[in-house]
Amino acid sequence: MFVLFFVKRIGVKLKEMFIMFIMFIGFNKKRFIGFDCEGPIRSDDGAALACSKLVPKGDRVYSVLSRGVWLILAKYKEWWNHRLQAGTTLALLTFLLAVFSAKEEDLTEIAKKESEKSFVPGIKYLFYDLQSQNHRPFIFTTSYEWQAKVTAEELNLFPEELFCTKVPHKLSYLRAQLTDTEVKIAKMFIDRASEIYCDELSSGIHDEKILSLMDWFLNELSGTQIQQWLQDIEIMGSLGKPEAFREAVIASQGEFNNAIFIGDSSTDMGVAKLISEHRAQGKNVVFIAWNGTKELVTSDQVTWGVAADNSEALRLLIDAWIKGGIKGGNAFIKEQQNHPSFHYSILERASVEEVEEILTHHLDARNHLRGLYTANLI
Repeated sequence: MFVLFFVKRIGVKLKEMFIMFIMFIGFNKKRFIGFDCEGPIRSDDGAALACSKLVPKGDRVYSVLSRGVWLILAKYKEWWNHRLQAGTTLALLTFLLAVFSAKEEDLTEIAKKESEKSFVPGIKYLFYDLQSQNHRPFIFTTSYEWQAKVTAEELNLFPEELFCTKVPHKLSYLRAQLTDTEVKIAKMFIDRASEIYCDELSSGIHDEKILSLMDWFLNELSGTQIQQWLQDIEIMGSLGKPEAFREAVIASQGEFNNAIFIGDSSTDMGVAKLISEHRAQGKNVVFIAWNGTKELVTSDQVTWGVAADNSEALRLLIDAWIKGGIKGGNAFIKEQQNHPSFHYSILERASVEEVEEILTHHLDARNHLRGLYTANLI
């Protein structure tokens, strides 16, 4: 009789433990959190920094090149039967870096030297907090692998939690293959870009000159070995990011669900579109524009926006989403209705004045964290 009673008690306890386990896995699922790197994690721009230090007149050249790619994207969409994307700037920069004998170690060293002062305040704690709760933060960045690895290691990410731009050849190999004509093209581009540069490039004041320069540059490179090199580079840009993000979420979650992405610029637009499509199907997926560009913040594919000079505001909103899904995040933002850091999709705003106020908050925070030069890069 005693044995029978004991077995029944054990059975009850096992049943209770099973129910608790089911509740645990049902309500404490790990969440997938994707971050762009430059903006949400680091305030610097690794490619711009590398160009400024390794290419003559590099700060001027990178500004013109960055805007030039943006203009080319708007005009052509593809070149050499190859789809252009936000992020193509890095492919063209690779050519310039090779011309001036840059090494992979140079880019890594630059990233390390700037590392500590470049992290957005509070971002390391945010990653630690997410990881300690068994959630999985990932990085999806247009940055070169040589630089992105520095950031990933600082944040204790596994190699498979980093997606970035990869160059299949060593820069020294590319340099050795260059012809005198190709080197001349690069130096002519640098001279002309430097002449065009001004502090007000983002206003569009020299767009016609920049577009003419880009047309000349790409036409000169057509049919050269540089064309094939550029096509071989795996750019984690506006086309590469959404594909990588989708595959990584499914691999981690079993389906495209329970995921969030934090981005700040045009390279993240593809992810915003992907998330918007799945959110319309009832999935618990969210895109947050963090100190974003006007193009991103005003997109109807953005779920929420956060404009702040540290990561604490972002941490609070992510935590609300983790605990309550999209409804939880919406409720949190509603509670902060008098706080300028948070907002819903900007198109839900009724007045032009409110939209302009939100954009001002994003721009001010972006300028404060990244500086005017980096903040104005596209």
